[in-house]
Amino acid sequence: MAIKSWRKVSIGTFGLSVLLHVCLFFLVGSWVIIQAVSPKLPPQPVDGNYTSEQVTEPPPPEPEDTPEPTPSSDPVETTQAPTQTGMPDDLVTSVAVNNSFVMPPSVGVYVPGAPIAGGQQAGSGSKVSAEVAKLTVGKIFGTEVAAKKLGVIIDVSGSAHPYLLPVLADVQKNFPDAVIILAMGCGMVDGTPAPKILDYTTAVPDPVKDSRLKKDGPEYQQWGRTSLAQINWAKTRGSKYERLFDELKARGNVYCIYGGDTGVTQYAFKELYKHQVDTIYWFADFDDAIQDNAAKKVLSDVKNRSIKVIAQNFSGDPKKNGMKFAKELTKETDGTLVVKKQ
Repeated sequence: MAIKSWRKVSIGTFGLSVLLHVCLFFLVGSWVIIQAVSPKLPPQPVDGNYTSEQVTEPPPPEPEDTPEPTPSSDPVETTQAPTQTGMPDDLVTSVAVNNSFVMPPSVGVYVPGAPIAGGQQAGSGSKVSAEVAKLTVGKIFGTEVAAKKLGVIIDVSGSAHPYLLPVLADVQKNFPDAVIILAMGCGMVDGTPAPKILDYTTAVPDPVKDSRLKKDGPEYQQWGRTSLAQINWAKTRGSKYERLFDELKARGNVYCIYGGDTGVTQYAFKELYKHQVDTIYWFADFDDAIQDNAAKKVLSDVKNRSIKVIAQNFSGDPKKNGMKFAKELTKETDGTLVVKKQ
């Protein structure tokens, strides 16, 4: 009886054990299948302190004396060219972005008797400034003269005759466009009536006033007191003088101050203003009187017009009557005074 009871208990326990194993088998199998099919989620931190516990190694400290990096000036390494207006700051070191850009040529080199034209930037279409548009440099009677538009006042009285050939030859050669005023003497007398301004190309000498009036006494007293009379006197000195004045007649831009004896040179200046000259070359011995009012008017006029005056005293005497004004005139106009015996 006892044996039967144990067997019943053993069978019951065994069956229960089998049943548990079967259930466990199904549970484990199901878990494996679920793990194989379902996506795996990334691991999550257990708590909020996980991130703060991670340690990242800091970068090595920079040396204190390391210079601050500067942007490269090489255009090849620049990712974006800066916007630029106007001309480059440094045309020597800058790399040209536009290959068509051409540096303007220099104004030029002074060459005696040659016009110097200002440069122009290629493709710009801009006109050359009037200040450098044309400048002619040359020598007159050994004195350097530079002008865009030259006016010349020449004393043609007897004392100047020995020098007329070289001085007028230099003007003809080096300044063919100069405006020439032929005057008897170089004085300025206050209140003198305005003389006639004759175009030498068409001027006709008066048979009496402009001729030889007598044949005795000092030569300068033998001839009439006009510029045309003094020119006729100069022509008697030889064929070279005749040829010189024939060339002046054919030249154009030559005028005569006619009347007023030696005291109307201020009207020679006035005539040159009309031709818009920027420089006046005045050739005389400065032996004639120059009075204050006439002198002040001339000085004021040339300064207001920014005309430079170059005065050359061919006598070489610094004590002549008109030298005081010649010094003031050339100084106030940034000109040149030449006192030299030739």
